[in-house]
Amino acid sequence: MIRRILALTALTCALSSPVARADDQPPASVEERLRRLEEGYDQLRKVNEALLLENANLRKQLDTVSADVKQPVVTPAGKSAKLQFGGFVQVQGEAGDAVTGRFIDENDRIFVRRARIGMGGNFTEKVDYRLEGEFAGSLGASSAMRAQMTDGYITFLTSPALMIRAGQFKTPYGYEQLYSDTKLMTPERSTVNDFLTVGRQLGVQLAGDLASKRVGYAIGAFNGNASNTSVNDDDSFMIAARLSSYLVGDAAAPRNLRLGVNGYTSDDTSVAIPPVFGVDSTPGSPARDNIFAGNRTAWGVDTQFVSGRTELWAEYLSTELEPDDKLPRDRFTASGWYAQAGYFAIPSTLQLVGKYEWSEPSDEVANDDFDVYWLGANWYLKSHDIKLQLFYALDDGAGADGSGRIIARVQTIF
Repeated sequence: MIRRILALTALTCALSSPVARADDQPPASVEERLRRLEEGYDQLRKVNEALLLENANLRKQLDTVSADVKQPVVTPAGKSAKLQFGGFVQVQGEAGDAVTGRFIDENDRIFVRRARIGMGGNFTEKVDYRLEGEFAGSLGASSAMRAQMTDGYITFLTSPALMIRAGQFKTPYGYEQLYSDTKLMTPERSTVNDFLTVGRQLGVQLAGDLASKRVGYAIGAFNGNASNTSVNDDDSFMIAARLSSYLVGDAAAPRNLRLGVNGYTSDDTSVAIPPVFGVDSTPGSPARDNIFAGNRTAWGVDTQFVSGRTELWAEYLSTELEPDDKLPRDRFTASGWYAQAGYFAIPSTLQLVGKYEWSEPSDEVANDDFDVYWLGANWYLKSHDIKLQLFYALDDGAGADGSGRIIARVQTIF
């Protein structure tokens, strides 16, 4: 077959080239040139018929082979209109002293702070979904690498004013907690957000935007006993709600001011809470288990201001705990606040950030507060998709003696 193709090519080139002749020979007559063209056409027709016959025989052979071999076929399991994959990786390096209750290890280290991959899509304009997994460790000194679900939910978008979400997702309490890990101005959230917010929970939520997206609301019922737990610790739900509004401008305006309020209430039978609260469901044993039973009532207020290159945040959170066993006391309040400022020294590229945070795990215990100062910069190589962070955290709380820690992070979103 290859020989025939080569012959066909050579013949075509010969017919398309001018007829060579000696200088003393007269040019070919019109009749002679027509005769040569007819002979060439006849040869081309014969070669083409041979190629068609050989191609038909080859197709028969391939059909015979295909009939004997079962070909794998990949088909979508659902009828999703859109499916997207993505994720992000944050690699972090630290050196210096322990700072607050989160950086409990004084050793220098390099580790993967977060590594997540997720998928999401929608079946129609009214129904979408998301599933995301975490494949990294945490800030704790002995925390092992882990693989677990972070988000897994289905959303029904009835209208901009009403969205119904069911599954595991962030509860509507704590502005900094609700803000994406990849877009925070500092490498870590404030201590008060780590201790007092309730993070991701399994539940159902109603949310939406009103007044041309100037007002937002969310209210939901959740199990209230942490994420990735398929059971509820009691027969009641934690109720959480948030309301926010732009007082000046809107999300797209170069100058805007937003105010938010939120809160939650929960009756608990057996919920693990941070060790800083000092609760223990087995006081007779030497080890404290940090399991809480009783009532938690929380509230908070936050504000954000943006003007050109400058961005300011402030937030206050407070939680009242009433243990059923009256230990470590009948009732106590944990609270805290932070304020931070960011300024783009180079627009969209270099952002300078300063932050102060204060928190107190119990108003009944003296000298248990956390005072932390943050100072650093964010270098946006490609917006948040490729970002470098370098910060110094100084702990000036009770008993900290001015210990500090350097934190460097590189982030990529894909």
